Amino acid sequence: MAPQELNRIAVTGGNGFIASHIILQLLECESREYRVTTTVRTQAKGAAICDLPHASAGRLSIVEVPNLADSEAYSFFAGLDAVLHLASPVTLATANPQTDIVDPAVNGTLAVLRAAKQARTVKVVIVTSCLGAVADGPLFGETIDETMWNYKSTVKRQPLFYSKACAEKAAWQFMDDNKDATFKLITLIPAMTIGPSLTKSVNLSVRLIQEVANGSFPFRVGLPWPFVDVRDVAAVHIAMLENSDSVESGRFLVANEHTTSMVEVSNWISKTHLELTKVPVKSISRNLA
Repeated sequence: MAPQELNRIAVTGGNGFIASHIILQLLECESREYRVTTTVRTQAKGAAICDLPHASAGRLSIVEVPNLADSEAYSFFAGLDAVLHLASPVTLATANPQTDIVDPAVNGTLAVLRAAKQARTVKVVIVTSCLGAVADGPLFGETIDETMWNYKSTVKRQPLFYSKACAEKAAWQFMDDNKDATFKLITLIPAMTIGPSLTKSVNLSVRLIQEVANGSFPFRVGLPWPFVDVRDVAAVHIAMLENSDSVESGRFLVANEHTTSMVEVSNWISKTHLELTKVPVKSISRNLA
């Protein structure tokens, strides 16, 4: 039996760092003519992706969803084949992380799953998590795999990581509670995602490199950073989509085989950008306990 072609795709959080690359690759795909509907929280954020190549060819629609947790806002899932859920708060500066980060992440994910179930046409939902759902921080000398969960982060310690773990757990609990759902669930767990931004904003991993370059760190530590290129992360999403018939529901890490240390990053910046004079050169022990 030939694999089913899933051509009508929803991508939530379309102005995001990873999501915008997914949309670009879907629109540029030559083997299939994808039609993409994406969500943004405000009209201004939607403008950031209107200039993507092929966006004006009638294959990209933008829906404003101010409240991530509003299941009715995703009623447009009816008639679509697949949902890629990436919309989630990424802020770090908040006085109430439970309300501003954790609750929207969890409730937004559940709202998407409920809408996908109600649509009855959706065959696969891909939820993008992050490495923070697996580990609270660097694990020196340990191998990370999909069986691991971050039990260390809390709403007060690393609330962003905590939100990702909570949202992903809620998604799997939803599937356990809704055996009659007509779609399979796949969660992708990208490592520290870097690369060119298609919008004006950058993600936390890119910002980390910027902070190394601008001298925000007075010293450097041999922290293992598991980088992965955003274009590869986007390509994995699409590969999962196109091969969903042969992929079982489950969690999948998206990472390079090797890590890069903060020392290596600072050395590379110093050698390739001589004009940047604030890059840290002093190293300290990685034992920060």
